[in-house]
Amino acid sequence: MNDLVILSSLLEGPKHGYEIKRVAGTVLGDAVLHNNQVYPSLHRFEGNGWVARKKVPGQRGQMRWMYRLTPKGRAEMVRCLIHYPDHLRADEEFYLRVGLFQILPVRVRQQILDTRERQLRAEAAHFRRIRSDLSPPAFLGGEVLRYLEGRAVAEIGWIRGLRRRLGADGRTTKKLPEARRARAAQRAGRRNP
Repeated sequence: MNDLVILSSLLEGPKHGYEIKRVAGTVLGDAVLHNNQVYPSLHRFEGNGWVARKKVPGQRGQMRWMYRLTPKGRAEMVRCLIHYPDHLRADEEFYLRVGLFQILPVRVRQQILDTRERQLRAEAAHFRRIRSDLSPPAFLGGEVLRYLEGRAVAEIGWIRGLRRRLGADGRTTKKLPEARRARAAQRAGRRNP
């Protein structure tokens, strides 16, 4: 997953190594990734033709390496995102893919959402089954199972909302809070001339 996060940090444009470490670290839950987590990957990416680098002057006159994603690197990133095997279906893997939906084909977006929804339905049913098998359920055990089932059901609802916001062409529709407020204000203005 580190490779995908490092590559995706270059989607918005070239960055120097420290900025890549900071962005990737933030996404992965660290303040800044360690050099040993970033630079070996960048060198490997460069060797594969996924990233190009050039020296540019830094703010204090020193020279810095600036890294940019190549078309081949973007294609590799999409290939990795599309590949979504069962053993990689951890929460972080799913959320990373949703966060990068803008570079994925609509068909792949739908497959990822379908796969996750099936997984969550199975989890919710599993927790429900365990809870019903406990007789009488231990209070805290029952509470944990109820929470886990509820979390799976809530995420299914969130996925349904994502599907609604994806239009027929796969682009996000304007059904976001700001757009709703703007439409409501517009309607109110028409009623009160």
